[in-house]
Amino acid sequence: MADKIDPAAARIATKKFISIFGGILMFVGLLILIAGIYNVTLALLSHTWPTVKGRIMESRIVSQRQQSTTAPNQYITIYSPKIRYQYTIDGTKYENNRIRFSGAGGSDRKISDKYVRMFPVNKSVNVSYSPGDKNNSVLIRGADLKTNIGTLVAGILFFLVGFIFYKLRHVFANSIPD
Repeated sequence: MADKIDPAAARIATKKFISIFGGILMFVGLLILIAGIYNVTLALLSHTWPTVKGRIMESRIVSQRQQSTTAPNQYITIYSPKIRYQYTIDGTKYENNRIRFSGAGGSDRKISDKYVRMFPVNKSVNVSYSPGDKNNSVLIRGADLKTNIGTLVAGILFFLVGFIFYKLRHVFANSIPD
């Protein structure tokens, strides 16, 4: 004969599980939100950064096959522009590969093609750099608004869903019959 589960113990375990699950979702949401705010802040600040001349050293498209998040046995190809450039500030050479403060790739190869055409090898370019960290630079100031808003919304949603789980932990636990 199987032992009966103690309803009081089951309620306590359910509250703990839902609390931990909600806490993890809130924590992940905060991390995403902080990263998004940091990225948007740098993107906005980049409009005030000084500019120097630089040169494109590498310009190509990198493709990577990834498993689809929506279909378990399907793969998609992600295309990313690999644009590497060099610039000199006060006699010191720097190198970077950041095009802008947002995603520059995706499943649509046309976006990556656009950047590779825009920044061919040996092209002279304007490089905007952070006065506080000269290694931090971009070729295009600002950011793609859609990408950054998406990151901020994702962070808020993760946090809110986690908060709802945390607040409803008593409801879940009390739904266990005696």
